[in-house]
Amino acid sequence: ALGMPASDEGDDSVEEGESAEVDSVGEESVDSVEDVEEAVEDEVGEDETDEGMEAVDDGDGSSAPSGPVIERHDADPRDDIEVEVVELPARSPLRKPLRDPVLAPAPPSLETPVLSSASEMGDSKLVGHIVPHTHWDRAWYLPFQQYRYKLVELVDDLLDLMEANPESFPTFELDGQTVVLEDYLDVRPENRERLVYLVSSGRLSIGPWYVLPDEFIVGGEALIRNLIAGHRVAMAHGGCSSVGYVPDPFGHVGQLPAILRGCGLDSFIFTRGAGPWVAEEAKGIFYWQAADGETEVLSIKQIPDYPNLMAWGFEERPLDRKNSTSVNVDTAMAKVERLLEMHKKTYNYKPSNLLFGQGSDHTAPQVTLPQLITAANDHFGKKIQFKHSSFQEFIADTKKWVGRKKIHRYQGELHDGWDRNVLSGVFSARLYLKRLNDSAMRTLYDRVEPLCAAARAFGGRNRQERLNLAWREVLRCHPHDDVCGCSVDATHDDNEVLLKHAGQISEMLLDDAQEDLRSQMNLHHIDRDAVPILLHNPLPVVWSGTLPID
Repeated sequence: ALGMPASDEGDDSVEEGESAEVDSVGEESVDSVEDVEEAVEDEVGEDETDEGMEAVDDGDGSSAPSGPVIERHDADPRDDIEVEVVELPARSPLRKPLRDPVLAPAPPSLETPVLSSASEMGDSKLVGHIVPHTHWDRAWYLPFQQYRYKLVELVDDLLDLMEANPESFPTFELDGQTVVLEDYLDVRPENRERLVYLVSSGRLSIGPWYVLPDEFIVGGEALIRNLIAGHRVAMAHGGCSSVGYVPDPFGHVGQLPAILRGCGLDSFIFTRGAGPWVAEEAKGIFYWQAADGETEVLSIKQIPDYPNLMAWGFEERPLDRKNSTSVNVDTAMAKVERLLEMHKKTYNYKPSNLLFGQGSDHTAPQVTLPQLITAANDHFGKKIQFKHSSFQEFIADTKKWVGRKKIHRYQGELHDGWDRNVLSGVFSARLYLKRLNDSAMRTLYDRVEPLCAAARAFGGRNRQERLNLAWREVLRCHPHDDVCGCSVDATHDDNEVLLKHAGQISEMLLDDAQEDLRSQMNLHHIDRDAVPILLHNPLPVVWSGTLPID
């Protein structure tokens, strides 16, 4: 105690302090950096001894581990770390890799190749129609503008390829829709004449649809407008396909045969929606009848789907660019073998003409197609022979085969998920989008079009082009990956904008048509004090009732 003389009590206090210090150390409390280091070293040394590590005397009485020291979790993280790398033993031959080794992509061709023509078909009862095509979802897991960027590259390459190879690459199918032409020509207007020439010469097939729609969500009137718009755009670019090609929508409505026949189409090629009967009873081909039991279209099921021969020869590298000339003929022939087996055993396919779709979603034309057709003809011999074909040629040959044969007839919708999903969950996805679409369509065909027609009948101006523009904005929302609500948010943000544009055009058309009608129904020459009231009944039937007038 400061300021206090030494005494026995003071000595006792010191002894008590020493005793307290000993107790503190016994509780592993330390008061200096040196104490921390000593405690860590002691603990590491004890652990190493427990783990059976041999110690080596370094001459000063201390010991060090013989192997490398891996820093412990409680050591200072700033210390240097020594790591021992141990080579693992070779993989057991019993272990299989999760996937086969991925081959390096083949170098793409930078120039448009000049191709040798495929060999002529030999004698065979079976004919394989190999149809090069692309399936173009306008928007899906990427929004429209990003897919259009890819579309421009695809059509640029396609034009070059077809112009350089009129004999060896004679035809290509642009997915049965015409909106892709508009999307492409918005960016490449200078190539319009090149497209028109290929279409008018029958080499590039477009239409009959404007877009490939989801039939159940958009309704019958929209399907008719879709085919009308598709025919109009196709004819403005050289001609329209006469085949009802509808590959990928999630099922088909029961009245589609009547709609197709009403638009001049008597055939139907599809992938989704048929039940087991298509194999057991129809054997891949049937007449599909509308509700009246008389209107029908010749229908062919794609086996098993529209891209059945996609990436042909690229089975080990399916994502390679298809302008590469490096293909595996062996895997290509094995793929055809599997498809022939599927036609025979799974679908009991009856016709002598088999359809092979050589393409898939957003795929470019494959420059090795003539080479592989020649290889297939050599490989399969009299079993089956193949040719570069088109949907129109396939339908024509199939009709000749049908002749007067009695084939299966089916009536009703195609909405079965037997062999391909129909994804009915899309009916309730993003309901706000479906309401916007329904409102836009009802405004057009219940209000705008009747008033515009009446105004025109009374001498008003022709508003057809502006009506077409409003319908264009609506129809561009009708592909199954758009109106179904099953794509990325950016895709459906674009859909909302399109439908709002349609609504704005409709508002202007309504105001304009009503103004025309008001001027035509001026009754002042009869009664200067008369207040004429113009009522429009948007229903397709006569209506009577009471209405409040403000």
